[in-house]
Formats: sequence, C-alpha cells, structure tokens
Amino acid sequence: MRHLMLPLLAIVFSCPLALAAQNQEPIRVCVAVLENRSHQAVSAEWQQKELIRALERTNKKKEVKKGTAARITAVALDSTSGPDPKAQKEDCGFVLYTELVDVQPVGTPRVGTTPPGAIGTSVTIGKVYDSAALRRLRHDATVNYRIMRGGDPESWTSGIVTAEDTVTEDALVSRLMDQIATRTASELRERHPSTPE
Repeated sequence: MRHLMLPLLAIVFSCPLALAAQNQEPIRVCVAVLENRSHQAVSAEWQQKELIRALERTNKKKEVKKGTAARITAVALDSTSGPDPKAQKEDCGFVLYTELVDVQPVGTPRVGTTPPGAIGTSVTIGKVYDSAALRRLRHDATVNYRIMRGGDPESWTSGIVTAEDTVTEDALVSRLMDQIATRTASELRERHPSTPE
C-alpha cells in the first residue's frame, strides 16, 4: 500500500506544475490612434477604443481561458505613428498601428489608392439585384495595419483589411477594427514573444 502512495502523491503534486507550464505569459500590445488619411470624418479615438475592445474580446476564447494561449493586454497610446515614449513606459512588447486609407462610395474611381499587389477589375461591387439607390448607400473602406516589436523600427507583421456595406463610415471602419483585432491576436499568439523565432 505504501509503495502505491508515493506514485500517487507524485501525480497529484505534478498536475499543478504541468498546468502552470501551460499558462502563457500575457502579451502587452500598445495600440496607436487610427491615422486617418481618407477624406472622410471618422472618429480616430473611437476607432482606437473599438480596436482595444475587440482585442480584449479575443481573451474570451477557450484556449485563453484554459491557459494554453496567451492573454492579450491592450494599452492605448496618444500618438498615431512613430515612436511613443508611453510604449516603453507601459512595457509593451508590441505596438499596433492602423491607417485608414480610404472610405468611399462603392464604384468611386480612385487614382493611385490601389493597395500594392491588388488587381483592378471592372466588376460592379454589390449584388446585381440591388437597386441603384441601395448601391449609392454602399461604402467601402480600407485600413492598413502593422505590428512593430517594441524598440524595433522594422514591421514585425502587416496587412490590409477591406470591407463594404451600407452602414455609416464609422460603423464600417469599426468592423475593420474587429478584423484587425482577430488577425493581430492570431499572429501574436502563434509567434508568442517568449518563443525564439
């Protein structure tokens, strides 16, 4: 009986250690204010708050709750681009920058705003059976984002998100913030800062 107790005690005491080893260190991300390069009046600070809320919502995933994926802590910056001393003060491992390139009615001709690598087409955006009045209400928006490692001037990763709908410009850009949060959380958790690259 005594020889069975020793392995049993070893298992009982090793379980919390195994669970602790699974828990990931939280990832601190500083989020800059949206840089608006479009000709539309979009609330940059509100979009920054939307992005932070969306990043925090990614912590509700099962993997994060179980401790197998890292929590993301988002911190608001006051600047739109460039080095911000608050990022170092807040001990952020990463800084997320966003740039609203365009918000336009669908079908508006654009000169020089096509994202690099994009292919232009002459296809009408929207459903063919949409009325002309409904198509006039549609907008499309494009936001570039980039993630910088703390203290590194080179982009760690970057991307472009686009959306099109009949909602207001702010609501449309807010949807893009949600897409960016999902992509950013996925990128950060896949290549956690404590893992060697």
